[in-house]
Amino acid sequence: MKILLSGIRGFVGARLAERLRARGHEVVGITRAGGSGIGWDERALVAAARGAGAIVHLAGENLFDGRWNDARKQALRASRVDTTALLARVAAGAGVPALVCASAIGYYGTSDARGLNERSPQGSGFLAELCAAWEAAAAPARAAGVRTCHVRIGVVLAPQGGALKNMLPPFRVGLGAPLGSGKQWVSWVHRDDLCDLIAHLVESTSASGVFNATAPEPVDMRALSKALGKAIGRPVFLPNVPGFVLKTMLGEVADVLLTGQHVLPERALADGFRFAYPTLDAALTDLFARREQLVSSEVNR
Repeated sequence: MKILLSGIRGFVGARLAERLRARGHEVVGITRAGGSGIGWDERALVAAARGAGAIVHLAGENLFDGRWNDARKQALRASRVDTTALLARVAAGAGVPALVCASAIGYYGTSDARGLNERSPQGSGFLAELCAAWEAAAAPARAAGVRTCHVRIGVVLAPQGGALKNMLPPFRVGLGAPLGSGKQWVSWVHRDDLCDLIAHLVESTSASGVFNATAPEPVDMRALSKALGKAIGRPVFLPNVPGFVLKTMLGEVADVLLTGQHVLPERALADGFRFAYPTLDAALTDLFARREQLVSSEVNR
């Protein structure tokens, strides 16, 4: 089928486009940068969306690209809420059967509770409010009968971006350490599992509503740090990085790193999706074995 994809040049979007094309789909990018994709003009989007089987919306400003002052929070909101509302109108106007939108497990706020699932209530704080507004913005599509899915994404793992890209430099030189208390939960997902879950929802004829995109076995920050050190052959022996240091460096955004949620993908599993990398060791083994193969192939060219 033809699929319109926003965020096609991003860390997840680029990989998703590859995997969708490998499954036989035609992928058309929505991008502000021009090129071979289409822009964000509503009329042009409606025209491009006619005959499409789905719209997938991943675009959004990077949460960690600057301190969260009022202007930054407004930019984060506009890049998610306003664009979702636009694509929901496009899906409704063009008669697109399915709209799959990114969201985040930040919806649940900060919690020490185990086993948060898609039925768990909204938490408090900026991220929780942002995620709730983000999902609500798809109302025009739902009202028009468009099958609408919200993918609440956890910490996406791949060395090319996200958390691992930022964590790797100190770990590679033996300076890696858990952040804050180390007890905070990390609900993570291998990037390929995330992409395959999105593809599963696109190809479904019945899936709708909220789906947590997290592996079935969350870990705490200490376990993540230990497993990462093991995967790259570097011991983790330094004391934890104090929370006040991160807050001094990053401001309010540091709370995302110092707190967490224990989130389970109950609806994805119930819908028949199976994670290729359900455990952290399996995920990191795959990611770093693949990375070494890529480096080796580049050296041997």
